Amino acid sequence: MRRIKINLKIYIATALEISRQVERKWKVLQTQFRRECCKSATKSGKGTDQLYTSHWFGYKFLMFLKDKNIRKQTMDTQEEQLTALIFEKDAKNVLRMLATTYSGPLRLGAINGYEERSNEIIYCYPTNVKEKQCVTVYFGGDVQDFTENMLSHRDNKNYIPWNLDNTARILQKKFPENHIVVVRPSSKCGAPDHTPMHYALLHLEQLLTNISSTLHTMTDCDLNIARETSESAMQEINKLNDSSSDNATFNEIKTNHEVDFKTENWRRDNISLDKYDLIIVGFSKGCVVLNQFLYEFHFFKTLSPDDSNLLNTISKIKEMYWLDGGHSGGKNTWITSKPLLETLTGLGIRIHIHVTPYQIDDDRRPWVKKEEKLFHEILKKQEANIERHLHFSNIIPNINIHFELLSLFGKS
Repeated sequence: MRRIKINLKIYIATALEISRQVERKWKVLQTQFRRECCKSATKSGKGTDQLYTSHWFGYKFLMFLKDKNIRKQTMDTQEEQLTALIFEKDAKNVLRMLATTYSGPLRLGAINGYEERSNEIIYCYPTNVKEKQCVTVYFGGDVQDFTENMLSHRDNKNYIPWNLDNTARILQKKFPENHIVVVRPSSKCGAPDHTPMHYALLHLEQLLTNISSTLHTMTDCDLNIARETSESAMQEINKLNDSSSDNATFNEIKTNHEVDFKTENWRRDNISLDKYDLIIVGFSKGCVVLNQFLYEFHFFKTLSPDDSNLLNTISKIKEMYWLDGGHSGGKNTWITSKPLLETLTGLGIRIHIHVTPYQIDDDRRPWVKKEEKLFHEILKKQEANIERHLHFSNIIPNINIHFELLSLFGKS
């Protein structure tokens, strides 16, 4: 009952844009209604048999709250009974309304993928649904995590605006016509060790299939719990922002990337993410996943061209974004193998490179700049469908511009 009450208040607050006032306004309405009920039970004074007639605008609308025992109860008991009366009557409708009109981030928990692998997923429904649907899949950096995990980390809490929940919101703003899937890595430790076949593509395919199945089978209550989890994380950020008026970074995100999370009713049983075109986005260490995909593209072309499962997955990838790639290893931040890049070019995938001085001008890691330059030049010579953008070129390298790239890179 308490969760249903919270859900209804969230819906009302969102619809009326009075998020911090809905509790107070509801109590004011109840108090005024009780007064009107008391008056209607007494004589008006204008005639011996004439009862008081309420002209208050809300009286008729709130008549369903009226109860013959209302005046005999204490205030606490009265409020509980009134609330119960509302939700017993309309709980299912309210849950259905919330579940079918909200397109903000949903935490789906751990989703199974290839064999024994699994990843926790944040999902967003498109805010502008098109007939030809597409999925944007995001692999983030090692600092990025759920809000509560970043808040409890000594260093990562300094970058809380770039948590995975908020990143999902940013991506939804950039790709309003796409389903958004944010993949939380199962492990963040160590330098990558690329192999010709790690079944990363098949893992992605299975994740998308099982995300769709999860959305199909979730009850409206499950869906609202997933929504509340993400919203409560955002509320924690709002508290931090309220306590720090000079937090310009967060204020900018909040201003530029707020999304109206109400949308047309959406049919979860029609979602088939594994059948839609794909846009793959990697940021910072998340670019490691995109690099592994390149190895598997080449493996497919040279060693298993008849693998229908791999062909099906690869054929759906239309664009790939490398956003300021970097990791703790001493090589392979960017792939420079000509055969691997030739395979990528041959697939016709549109390639986007977005970099900042934080990665490519770091004197402690000079190989990053050399590798990125080679990656771009080789693909350019092979006439790949590629574009490159250098951001913050006149700013001294620092980690803040690294994260700010998430708010600047654009959809083609």
